[in-house]
Amino acid sequence: MKPIYLIFLRAGGWIAVLFVWLGLIIAASGVLTLQNAARLAENGQMTSARITKKTAQELSPTAAQDTNNSSIDYFVEYMLATPNGPLTGQAKVNREYYYSVSTGAVVSLRYLAESPDVHELYEGDLKRSGQATSVVGVGFTGLGLLITFGFGLIARQGARLLMSGAKVQATVIKKSSFVLITRLKFSFKLPDGRTETGKSFWRFGRVHKGIKPRDLIEVRYDRAQTSTSFWQEDLTRRK
Repeated sequence: MKPIYLIFLRAGGWIAVLFVWLGLIIAASGVLTLQNAARLAENGQMTSARITKKTAQELSPTAAQDTNNSSIDYFVEYMLATPNGPLTGQAKVNREYYYSVSTGAVVSLRYLAESPDVHELYEGDLKRSGQATSVVGVGFTGLGLLITFGFGLIARQGARLLMSGAKVQATVIKKSSFVLITRLKFSFKLPDGRTETGKSFWRFGRVHKGIKPRDLIEVRYDRAQTSTSFWQEDLTRRK
């Protein structure tokens, strides 16, 4: 693996890749839902379904603030007959619809005869769901690309210092921990007597095992911008 890719992953670039992939998967799901909504609008048939269960779920105060101060979510479960046997489903509905139907009531439902699992209680509900999912997917993908760009700059800078950065012995001044990952904070003196500080990447604890404050570690720093420095072990493959 080339140093720049290794540094990218060690700096946390795998998180960016995860966001991009997650965003693409969510966006693809939204596109598929929109395609089904278009099929339903063109070829959908009206049928009837029987309400089998109604559920009202109270939200937490924080969640209620995020949903226009509505403190309850309403759901109905239903069953419809299809050529392949009975099909059950669940839909989130508004308060008016929830109280307008009762358990056992027969309601109208639009569905695809060739794909009964593609259906909706509300006209346009599938389309709105697909649009919302697509927006979320695009948002995750955009955030992932932005994070990728940031970690890419770090990796490029680290790869450059690996080749041409100045070497110096630095003193570990702190070792921070968070769950299973740790990070080193270090300081080093420059040729002109000034002191600079820097931090390693967050890495799994075993990477920093045995390293403690006051230990000496090898660091690379930028002669032109001395505040930029990297722990040598973050830039190279461990032997």
